[in-house]
Amino acid sequence: MINTLPANVKSLFPKENLEFADSITENESKILKEVISVCYLVIHTYKRLTTMFYVNSGHMEAQIPQDWYSAPVQCINKVFDKHACFEQVGEMIDAVEKKSPELGKRMRTVLAGNCARLEGLSPAAVEYSKKCVHFITHVMCSLTLGKQLTFDKADELHKEFKELSAADQAALKKANPDVQF
Repeated sequence: MINTLPANVKSLFPKENLEFADSITENESKILKEVISVCYLVIHTYKRLTTMFYVNSGHMEAQIPQDWYSAPVQCINKVFDKHACFEQVGEMIDAVEKKSPELGKRMRTVLAGNCARLEGLSPAAVEYSKKCVHFITHVMCSLTLGKQLTFDKADELHKEFKELSAADQAALKKANPDVQF
């Protein structure tokens, strides 16, 4: 399915993520879909409970903070807080490993490759990397679940890359020679 993505989206995927996506078997796809569906269900339930809290506490829905439901983004941010500490992703991989040790092992390999790409980057470059990883993770999860996708974010990421300092652009290109920002 990754091969069907527009070039501006596919170009943001690191090699190890593309190879992983291409290697997923039908049975592994079912496992990932199950684990990801549970994650989405938890996030959806969180969103509904938070909405009920705001409405029941007398707040109008329009006053709900815009980022109140950004649990996936917060999860990704926690993942990158300490470059080498991927606790939240590790939890998802743990859930996959219970169903398929081999698939979990391959996911850990991808994670290690992604982690290595952060070494030596400035805080601004790491922040940009967070956005890229969040986007490609969203794309992969949406493809796995058969959800509708829009690709405007890819164009935003390409534009944002051009706004980074020359040093950050060079560092990102050096750490990610297979990614076309």
